[in-house]
Amino acid sequence: MMNSYYINDKNYLIASQWTGTYVPSSIYSFFFKVIFWMGMFFFKLISWNQHEQSVSLVALKKLMLITRNFQVAELSKIRVPFLGVINQIPYDFSFKLVKVNHVDIFIIQPINLIVKPINIILYIHGGGFVSGDFAGFRSFINLLSQRTNMPIVFPHYLLTPENTINDQVNDIISTLKFMCNHFKLSISSVIIMGDSAGGALALLTLQRLASESSEMPKRAILISPITDLSCSGESFNSNRDIDVMLNSDVVKSCLKMSYHGLDGKDPKISPLFGNFEGLPPLYFITSCSEIFTDDTIRAVNKAKDAGVITNMKLVEGVFHIFPLFYFIAPECAEGLYQIVKWIVE
Repeated sequence: MMNSYYINDKNYLIASQWTGTYVPSSIYSFFFKVIFWMGMFFFKLISWNQHEQSVSLVALKKLMLITRNFQVAELSKIRVPFLGVINQIPYDFSFKLVKVNHVDIFIIQPINLIVKPINIILYIHGGGFVSGDFAGFRSFINLLSQRTNMPIVFPHYLLTPENTINDQVNDIISTLKFMCNHFKLSISSVIIMGDSAGGALALLTLQRLASESSEMPKRAILISPITDLSCSGESFNSNRDIDVMLNSDVVKSCLKMSYHGLDGKDPKISPLFGNFEGLPPLYFITSCSEIFTDDTIRAVNKAKDAGVITNMKLVEGVFHIFPLFYFIAPECAEGLYQIVKWIVE
C-alpha cells in the first residue's frame, strides 16, 4: 500500500533538498563558488585564442582536469553537491514536496502551464548510484520544465551502498505509480529521463516493466548513461586519459559499492546485459570523449537489434553529462537544446 502526504514545513523542505549529501555550509559554498569561478576566469584568460571551441568550454575542461586528479572513492567527498553549489537558483524557482512511503518526491510545475498536462517527465538523477540529490539538479530540471512546459517529478531514491540497485528501481516504480495517480495520467504519458547512473536506472526500470508486461512510458532520454557496471567497454580504458571529468579508478571503486554480491555484468544491475525487447523509443546523448561512450554505443546497438526505435547523438569535444553544464558553455547549452527538442517532438 502506498502512503503519501504533502510536506509544508519550511525547514524540512530546505533540509530535504540535500538528502543523500553532506550538506555544505554557507561558508563552504561561498568559498567553493569563488574558487570555481576564479578558476574559470583564469583559464578563460589563457585560452582566449582558442577557435575550435568556446573559451568557456576550454576553460571548464581545464578546470575539470585539475579537479579529476583529486577525486577519491569516499562518500564524504562524493556526496558534496557540486552542481548545486555553483549553479544559481532562478528567482522564480518553486517546488512541491510529497512524501511517498520513505521517498521524498519533488514536483516542479512550469509557470505557463494553465491546463492539465498531456505529458509529464520523470527525472532520475545520476551520481554513481551512491550520491545525488534535488539540490544538485534543481536548476537544470526547473529549466527543463519551463522550456518543455511539462511538470517534472524528481524522486530521492535510496542510495547505495546502504541500499541496493534493486531498491532504487523499486523506488522509481513507486514514483511512477504515484505521479500517474497524482496527475491522473497513464504511464504512457510519462517521459522518463536519466543521466549517468540515472540512465542505468531508467533502463532497468523499463526492463522491469517489460518483463512484467506492464504499460510503458512514452519514451526515454538517456544522458551519458552507465549501462555496464563491469566497466568492460573499450572506451573505459581508451578514454581514461581524455575524460576530463571522471577518474576511471575512482569510478570503478564507486560502482563496485553497488554490486552487493552480484557480478558487474548481471542484468539486475547492468542494463546492457538485460533484455531490450518491448522498450519504448530511446534517445541517447553522450560525449565521444568519456569513459562511458561505449556504454551508449553498445546499448544503442542492442536496442536496435531488439527492434527498439533509437536515436543517438555523440558529441565531440565535450564530457560526461555535459548538457547539465548548460549555464557555462554554449556547447553544453546546445546539448540541452537537443534534449528539449526530443522531449517535445
